[in-house]
Amino acid sequence: MIDGDELIRQIDLNRFALYRSLADACGGRYETLGDYSFVDSTREVWGHAVFGLNLKDKEALSSLVARIKSGELPNMVNIGPTSKPADLEPLLAAQGMRALPHSTGMILRQADFVSAPQPGPGFSVTLPDIDPELSDWGGLIAEQLFHKPGPLHAADFAALMQPLIESGSLIGYLGYQDGIPVATAALFIHHGVGGLYFVTTHPDYRKRGFGAALSSMAVEEAFRLGCSALILHASELGQSVYARIGFKPVCPLARYSLPAGE
Repeated sequence: MIDGDELIRQIDLNRFALYRSLADACGGRYETLGDYSFVDSTREVWGHAVFGLNLKDKEALSSLVARIKSGELPNMVNIGPTSKPADLEPLLAAQGMRALPHSTGMILRQADFVSAPQPGPGFSVTLPDIDPELSDWGGLIAEQLFHKPGPLHAADFAALMQPLIESGSLIGYLGYQDGIPVATAALFIHHGVGGLYFVTTHPDYRKRGFGAALSSMAVEEAFRLGCSALILHASELGQSVYARIGFKPVCPLARYSLPAGE
């Protein structure tokens, strides 16, 4: 069994592994530069971030921000439990970077899992791997999580994730209510730990248990495949949903970017 400290580290490490798999699958860039790593996917919709920060001094931080300003690095810095130094947030703010909505790292061990009830009549679930299901899945995620609506962004995200789905690295879940795509989730497994990603529900269908149901399905599959635990990055809106199926909050997560035009 993974100990508590290592499981908290996996909140970062699982996501880093997803970034690497994404870059390998889509031909994007993934580089580790000593003080940090970055991923730059080939698609506009998602997959651009600086992460794994281990900055030794203020000069290293200033150099990082300068490279972001110049366009050499993605304009998104992820901060999690493995990031150093511990006071990165005020240091980034002092460099002119702005905080985006924060999230919470959560963990789930099998003994704490509480399976969610399935929604009522008319609800069905598919594992999207080809169109139109894959575009339905990608469209919901692009619009609800990344605020990029429309068929072009739906196709963009679907194309980005399709190689991971085809290889078995990522399992997607798409919920329909009476034939309408209403909710999504995804499972990514790394070193025996499952990562729950891309959980969202269309606003017209929230508070009906769809997100919890898909999350529960992904958790059950992770344990069936031998995972010892799961991690996720929860928005403020989603935290109570995950708590109902046994996830526990363990650490804050942050994102910083430069304002547009700088």
